[in-house]
Order: sequence, then structure tokens, then C-alpha cells
Amino acid sequence: MKPLVLLAAVGLAAAAVSWAPERVCGQTIASQSQSHSQATVSPSLQPSQATEAQSLSRGLVDEWKFNDNGGGIARDSVGKNNALLEPGDSWVQGIQGSAVHMNGGPESCVGLPPGIVSTLTDFTICTWVRVDINATWNRIFDFGSGTNVYMFLSPDSASNTVRFAITLASNPGEQIIENGAPLSTGVWHHVAVTLSHSLGTLYIDGKIAGVNPGMTVRPCDLGKSTPNYIGRSQWGQDPQCSGPWKTFASTTGR
Repeated sequence: MKPLVLLAAVGLAAAAVSWAPERVCGQTIASQSQSHSQATVSPSLQPSQATEAQSLSRGLVDEWKFNDNGGGIARDSVGKNNALLEPGDSWVQGIQGSAVHMNGGPESCVGLPPGIVSTLTDFTICTWVRVDINATWNRIFDFGSGTNVYMFLSPDSASNTVRFAITLASNPGEQIIENGAPLSTGVWHHVAVTLSHSLGTLYIDGKIAGVNPGMTVRPCDLGKSTPNYIGRSQWGQDPQCSGPWKTFASTTGR
């Protein structure tokens, strides 16, 4: 199994979500009022320092850049919520600075602190990821408290889609946003999930990839979620993710 490399600047922020095209994690994503045909793609796949500064100006709460290049902690560059690496992780050179390398094994993920999404209502969560090998139900992230209360983003669901789901009642209660195909492997992608009131939107590389206008569950409804994983599922039978990662950020609007 090929490894997963995290090249992420992971963040939580307070911000309005009634934006026109915004740059989130260095990627231009379309306004939620735009149609699918109007969605735009950023000409650059490299997150810039200017973008990070813009994110901070919007009220960034936490940001894990994975520029530590050593040790078992990924430091929060804004708040105090340092992330923990697993024994199967290692530091490698990324596309900008250092990266966390995940080997796809059972002791490979990055853990975020309990309750990391407990203040999020309307939100944007985004990440840069390169999946080397897709396996059904692997995870880009999975935050929750076991297999009943959780929110996750998978690059390859059992329906062969990129799927975001959030629930307070396990599988039967899942509210889903997905596109029509799994995330392609071996190349970098910018993936973002947004919620504005009841409208949930999935973006891939700046384009609207899926919508759900009937979302009612929000991250804050999960309570003090623990554990919170990057690259691992709450469900023990699901595979670990393998590939590289660049940015992971969250904003909340209400």
C-alpha cells in the first residue's frame, strides 16, 4: 500500500459564508449562489502566503501547516490545539515546506484535539490532498464520537463518489453531499465542503461537484467530538488513506 503524505495547513476560523468567489486554502471556489456552469478554478494550485494572511483576517482560529519537519506534534500556528502524529507517520519534503507522510497502515493518521468542530455552525472545511491509492471508505477526515455521531469526507465511497456525510444517528441519519465519481489518484486536488443555512456544497478543484439544499445537522451538533482524525475512519474496518496532503481549513459563519 502506498503512503499518504499530509502537506496540510489545517485551520479553523470564524468568517461569514455569504461570499462571492473566495480563496480558501489557496483555491478559488465559486459562490454558493453560482450555478455549476459558473464555478471557477484557480489558475494556481499552490497556496500562497497572501491567501493564508487573508484567511487569518477572516478570523482563523486554528491552523496546522505541517511545516514542523520533525517530532510527533504538528503545531497549531494560530491557536493552542496542537495535533498529534501516529508512529506510522514521518516527515518528508512537501510542495511547500515539510509534509507529514502517512504509510496507510493501522498506526498512521493525524489526531486533532477533542471538540475541534464544536463551535462550527455554517462552515467551510477544505483541504489539499493527493490520494495515491483509493480504497472504499478511506477518509480525508473523520470527526465524531464513534459510529453514531460523526462527520466525514471520503474520496471513495461505496457508491464510487467523493462523499461528505454528517449524522447524529449513524448511517440511517446521514445527510450527504457527493459528486458522481471518486477522487482521481496520483494528482493534487483541492476539496472543500461548505454549509450556508441549509445549503451544503461540495467543491473539487474550485468547481461545484455536489449540492444538498436540505442540510439540518451542523458540526456543533456533534458535541465534544473525540476522536477527530485526518486520514482515518471512526469505523475500524475502513481502510487508512494513502497519498499526500496540503491544506485543511475550517471557517464558521454563525
